Amino acid sequence: MADDVVAVAGELSRRGLGAGAVIAISTGTFLAGCVGGCVGGALMSGDSSSSREDRFIGVIRDEGISIPRDRAVQLAHEACNTFERKADATRSEVAMAAAIRQNLPPAKAAFFVGAAVATYCPEYDSRPW
Repeated sequence: MADDVVAVAGELSRRGLGAGAVIAISTGTFLAGCVGGCVGGALMSGDSSSSREDRFIGVIRDEGISIPRDRAVQLAHEACNTFERKADATRSEVAMAAAIRQNLPPAKAAFFVGAAVATYCPEYDSRPW
């Protein structure tokens, strides 16, 4: 498990999602968290929305998540809106909703939500998993 955490954290960091991103998935159960800043330099507020969107799509595609572009961006914004509307929403809940809606395995859904938060709503970076 620890090796998985380190591997995923390193991968998210390499992809520009910040050195603090940590996701650990075990047997379909979310044991995930984001420690420290999950926003990499490429996703800072100075980026245009187009370049953020391109980076987000590239990251999820690299992970093997093949949701159509417009739907992926819509789901990412829905995840952020859920955090805004529901003060006690956890990332696990939001990831499970994405998993169900898009028929994604739990690990892919957790990665998707982590990328969505890092890209579009880093203010929710501290939300528990």
